[in-house]
Amino acid sequence: MEKTVRMGETEVVLRASAGVLVVYKEQFGSEYINDLAELKENEDNERAIDIGGKLIWAMAKAHDDKTPPPVEFYEEVGSFDMGAVFAEAADLFDRSCEGIKEISDSDGSEQLTAEELVTSALLCKMTVNDLNKMSLAMVINIISDYCAIKSGEGITREATQRDFDNF
Repeated sequence: MEKTVRMGETEVVLRASAGVLVVYKEQFGSEYINDLAELKENEDNERAIDIGGKLIWAMAKAHDDKTPPPVEFYEEVGSFDMGAVFAEAADLFDRSCEGIKEISDSDGSEQLTAEELVTSALLCKMTVNDLNKMSLAMVINIISDYCAIKSGEGITREATQRDFDNF
């Protein structure tokens, strides 16, 4: 999913994909999910601006690998309404998470880290580039289905009339 947003006089394309989590973690050293959870707990306006700026940059970088480092990026963009653009970016990223199947977690942790996401994707024969092309929901659902197939659970679906006719 992509969306073009206006940041001052500049139009910037933001991409919401599983790759955003990897870009965010690699650049800023923290998990976006953890930063967002912290923000929801404390509702600190200064921290919201910081996290919003990081998310916007990571989504721009996911769209265009030639996006300059954060400081240069924001110097080029100039002044804009951070709250409005962050709201658009967060909404777009949230929509990329819609439809995530319920998955069981064997190690008891509650969250998937960027490293675990990449490792799981690579085990499923995806590339890191694939992560940047697919929504987070799609990547997690593919990983979940792959694990189910490998464990012998398989994927079940309701038979159609065509299935019965072929039988």
